[in-house]
Amino acid sequence: MNSTMIENREYVENLHNINSNVNLRLLASATKFFKQELDAKTRKELFSLPLVDKMWLLNEYTQEIKTNTPPDLSSLY
Repeated sequence: MNSTMIENREYVENLHNINSNVNLRLLASATKFFKQELDAKTRKELFSLPLVDKMWLLNEYTQEIKTNTPPDLSSLY
């Protein structure tokens, strides 16, 4: 019984650490994507999403930031 409790506690602690890490990375990516700080309400809504949704959103923000390059204005007169 003690080993089950220890394994469960380790699982919960690992899940909490992963969730915290994803929250920090998601906040940084969202701030970079929107080019402004998010307000408290938006951060709370973002952090309350399920972990799978947060990871998907983090991937989408990362992809958008990579492909969002400034336009080439050298051909304008």
